[in-house]
Amino acid sequence: MRLRLFDMWKNFSEEIRHKHRLVVMDSDTYKEKFSLQLTGVNFLVAVGVSAVVLVLITSLLIAFTPIHNLIPGYVNHEMTEQTFRNAQTIDSLEYLVEMQERQLREIKDLVEGKTVSTP
Repeated sequence: MRLRLFDMWKNFSEEIRHKHRLVVMDSDTYKEKFSLQLTGVNFLVAVGVSAVVLVLITSLLIAFTPIHNLIPGYVNHEMTEQTFRNAQTIDSLEYLVEMQERQLREIKDLVEGKTVSTP
C-alpha cells in the first residue's frame, strides 16, 4: 500500500513537471492562432491567480457599486432612513384621510338633519 502511494506520488510529480503545449487553432484552416507551453505547476499557478483575481474583482464590484443593495440582509443606512420617513408620511396621510372621512360623515348627518354630537 505504501509503495503504491509512493509510486502514485512519483507519477504525479513527474506529470506535473512535464511540459504540455496548449494550442488554439482555427477549425476551418487548421492555422495555429495561439499556443502556450505549460507545465502542470504553471497551470495550477495560473488557475490560482485567476481565482484570486476573480474574487478580488467581485468583492470590489460589490463594495463600491450599488450592486450591494441587491444582497439580502445588507443594511443600507440611507434606505433605513428613507423607510422611516415613508412610514411617518403614511401615518400622517392615514390620519388626514380619517379626519376627512369624519368631516364628510358629519356634513352628511347635517344635510340629513340628524343631530351631530360634539366630542
